[in-house]
Amino acid sequence: KSIIGHSKVLAPEEQQEEKAKDVLIHLIFKAVTRLKANELYTNSILLAIDLKSGQLIKQRARVELTQDSSAIIKRIILSWEQIFQNPEIKDVKIKKLS
Repeated sequence: KSIIGHSKVLAPEEQQEEKAKDVLIHLIFKAVTRLKANELYTNSILLAIDLKSGQLIKQRARVELTQDSSAIIKRIILSWEQIFQNPEIKDVKIKKLS
């Protein structure tokens, strides 16, 4: 059992929801590249979003066993959209993505 992940503290210009989502997609591509390089697959994804307010949001998602970036991105974006549908999460600054 191995864990592969990437995280990034966001620059001020990346802290809005749409810009942060672009960073997240880039992080996914990096993680998938490491999966493939290590001949690993995943069936579980953890999205962690640290807000500048200090709130930490975590959401775990299941996928069919894969190392396909498009399947992983599709599932992560679904989780992202579920999180940001919450009216209390709108118009916040995102400090870090993992």
